[in-house]
Amino acid sequence: MKRILLAVCLLAGIFPLITLAHPGRTASDGCHYCRTNCAKWGVPQGERHCHFYSEPTKEIINSSVKVKEYSDENVSFVTFQHDNTWLTYQTKTVVLQDSKL
Repeated sequence: MKRILLAVCLLAGIFPLITLAHPGRTASDGCHYCRTNCAKWGVPQGERHCHFYSEPTKEIINSSVKVKEYSDENVSFVTFQHDNTWLTYQTKTVVLQDSKL
């Protein structure tokens, strides 16, 4: 039993774990006030910012202003301003919308 536990611990240490995190806590709705790395997300310093790991709804796309889009070979993020809150979605597709800025 000890050998199996040792083997599992060694294997777990070999494989890196991928995490998406930011400095600070979030409210129960996944939102927080942006204090660091705000420009990366297209969010003004000190403004309310929410993270979603899903596709934005058509309602959000049609009723918001797209302020930032980032994409690489693995992932795409898009940030919208909706009322006084900035919403960042991790998407699998590029969101087609002209910026209203």
